[in-house]
Parts: sequence; C-alpha cells; structure tokens
Amino acid sequence: MVATMRYITSDEQDDALVDEARQVGLQYGQNARKIGLPITEALAASMFFRDAMVTAAVELPDNVRITPGFQVEMLNRINTILNTAQLGVAEAYGRDAQAAK
Repeated sequence: MVATMRYITSDEQDDALVDEARQVGLQYGQNARKIGLPITEALAASMFFRDAMVTAAVELPDNVRITPGFQVEMLNRINTILNTAQLGVAEAYGRDAQAAK
C-alpha cells in the first residue's frame, strides 16, 4: 500500500515503485501458494485492495477539489501499480507450476 500511495502522489512515473509493486505481488503469490491458496483466491484478495483504492480515488472529489484530468491520471496510476502487483502474483504461481514439472 505504501508503494501505491507513493506512486499515485509522485510527480513522475517511477519505475522503481512499479518494480517494487511487482516484487510485493511476487512475494504475496509465493506465500499464498505455500499455504495452498488457489490463485483465484489470491487474486480475489488483491481485487479487494484494488476496489478500496479505486473507491477512495473516486470519492476524493467530495472531500478535495481536483480536476477531472487529475482524477483520471490518479486512476491510471492506481491501475498501473495494482496491475503490476497482480501480474507478480500470477508470475509466482507460474514459477511454482514450472518448478513442479
């Protein structure tokens, strides 16, 4: 979550934060796989987090005056970082499946 917030509020695209999100997703996927969690449940948990972030971003204009363009940019950044984390989860499951062969 910290990497997500840093990425959303950054003035520039920060590839290091995107890579950090991938590493977090990869670690989460490895841990979920070790305890026997199916990939669908691991991804469902990450979708819960995504939903919370998107809801917060959409409700933000009620509390703070921001332009629609900034809101779109914020949603794009949320998607970038969370998509990357979810791909990290999938990568972890894929690595484990390849290792089992």
